[in-house]
Amino acid sequence: MKKNRIASFALIVLTAVAGLTCRPNIGLGGQIDIVPPEGEITYPDVGETPIRGSFVLKGTASDDDGIESITVVFENIETKARSSVYTAKGFTVGSTPASWTVNVVNEA
Repeated sequence: MKKNRIASFALIVLTAVAGLTCRPNIGLGGQIDIVPPEGEITYPDVGETPIRGSFVLKGTASDDDGIESITVVFENIETKARSSVYTAKGFTVGSTPASWTVNVVNEA
Protein backbone atom coordinates (compact mmCIF):
# COMPACT_ATOMS: atom_id res chain seq x y z
CA MET A 1 0.00 0.00 0.00
CA LYS A 2 2.85 2.36 0.87
CA LYS A 3 4.56 1.58 -2.47
CA ASN A 4 1.36 2.53 -4.36
CA ARG A 5 1.24 5.88 -2.58
CA ILE A 6 4.89 6.61 -3.37
CA ALA A 7 4.41 5.55 -7.01
CA SER A 8 1.24 7.64 -7.32
CA PHE A 9 2.93 10.67 -5.76
CA ALA A 10 5.95 10.31 -8.07
CA LEU A 11 3.65 9.98 -11.09
CA ILE A 12 1.70 13.10 -10.09
CA VAL A 13 4.92 15.10 -9.57
CA LEU A 14 6.37 13.97 -12.92
CA THR A 15 3.11 14.80 -14.71
CA ALA A 16 3.03 18.25 -13.11
CA VAL A 17 6.68 18.92 -14.04
CA ALA A 18 6.10 17.75 -17.63
CA GLY A 19 2.94 19.84 -17.92
CA LEU A 20 4.63 22.98 -16.62
CA THR A 21 7.89 22.72 -18.54
CA CYS A 22 6.82 21.39 -21.95
CA ARG A 23 5.50 23.97 -24.36
CA PRO A 24 3.21 22.88 -27.15
CA ASN A 25 4.75 23.38 -30.59
CA ILE A 26 1.46 24.42 -32.12
CA GLY A 27 0.96 27.64 -34.03
CA LEU A 28 -0.25 29.29 -37.16
CA GLY A 29 3.19 29.87 -38.61
CA GLY A 30 4.18 33.44 -39.27
CA GLN A 31 2.23 36.41 -38.06
CA ILE A 32 -1.16 36.78 -39.71
CA ASP A 33 -2.26 40.25 -40.79
CA ILE A 34 -5.88 40.59 -39.65
CA VAL A 35 -6.14 44.38 -39.88
CA PRO A 36 -7.30 45.45 -43.37
CA PRO A 37 -5.54 48.29 -45.17
CA GLU A 38 -7.22 51.68 -45.46
CA GLY A 39 -7.31 53.96 -48.47
CA GLU A 40 -8.76 57.29 -49.48
CA ILE A 41 -8.96 59.28 -52.72
CA THR A 42 -7.90 62.85 -51.97
CA TYR A 43 -8.02 64.33 -55.50
CA PRO A 44 -10.25 65.08 -57.32
CA ASP A 45 -12.70 66.17 -54.65
CA VAL A 46 -16.11 64.53 -54.44
CA GLY A 47 -18.76 66.52 -56.28
CA GLU A 48 -16.44 68.28 -58.70
CA THR A 49 -17.36 68.63 -62.36
CA PRO A 50 -17.38 65.24 -64.12
CA ILE A 51 -14.00 64.37 -65.56
CA ARG A 52 -13.56 63.94 -69.30
CA GLY A 53 -10.35 62.75 -70.88
CA SER A 54 -7.19 61.80 -69.00
CA PHE A 55 -6.69 62.93 -65.41
CA VAL A 56 -4.60 62.49 -62.27
CA LEU A 57 -5.98 60.59 -59.29
CA LYS A 58 -4.31 61.07 -55.88
CA GLY A 59 -4.84 59.44 -52.53
CA THR A 60 -3.46 58.00 -49.33
CA ALA A 61 -3.13 54.44 -48.08
CA SER A 62 -2.07 52.88 -44.79
CA ASP A 63 -1.49 49.38 -43.48
CA ASP A 64 0.04 48.21 -40.21
CA ASP A 65 2.46 45.95 -42.14
CA GLY A 66 3.44 48.61 -44.68
CA ILE A 67 2.26 49.22 -48.24
CA GLU A 68 3.60 46.83 -50.89
CA SER A 69 1.57 48.00 -53.90
CA ILE A 70 -1.41 50.16 -54.79
CA THR A 71 -3.64 49.55 -57.80
CA VAL A 72 -6.78 51.29 -59.02
CA VAL A 73 -9.58 49.74 -61.11
CA PHE A 74 -12.74 51.51 -62.23
CA GLU A 75 -16.04 49.63 -62.46
CA ASN A 76 -19.15 50.76 -64.34
CA ILE A 77 -22.04 50.70 -61.86
CA GLU A 78 -24.59 49.59 -64.45
CA THR A 79 -22.69 47.15 -66.67
CA LYS A 80 -20.09 45.99 -64.13
CA ALA A 81 -17.45 46.41 -66.86
CA ARG A 82 -13.99 47.06 -65.43
CA SER A 83 -11.15 49.24 -66.66
CA SER A 84 -7.58 48.14 -66.98
CA VAL A 85 -5.50 48.14 -63.80
CA TYR A 86 -3.62 51.34 -63.00
CA THR A 87 -0.55 51.01 -60.78
CA ALA A 88 0.07 53.85 -58.35
CA LYS A 89 3.42 55.61 -58.10
CA GLY A 90 5.02 58.14 -55.79
CA PHE A 91 5.32 56.12 -52.58
CA THR A 92 8.04 54.06 -50.92
CA VAL A 93 7.35 50.32 -50.70
CA GLY A 94 6.97 49.31 -47.05
CA SER A 95 5.94 52.77 -45.89
CA THR A 96 2.80 53.52 -43.93
CA PRO A 97 1.04 55.80 -44.47
CA ALA A 98 1.70 56.42 -48.16
CA SER A 99 0.60 59.14 -50.57
CA TRP A 100 0.13 57.90 -54.13
CA THR A 101 -0.62 59.16 -57.64
CA VAL A 102 -2.17 57.45 -60.68
CA ASN A 103 -2.24 58.90 -64.20
CA VAL A 104 -5.53 57.69 -65.70
CA VAL A 105 -5.69 57.59 -69.49
CA ASN A 106 -9.35 57.91 -70.41
CA GLU A 107 -9.94 57.46 -74.12
CA ALA A 108 -13.74 57.34 -73.96
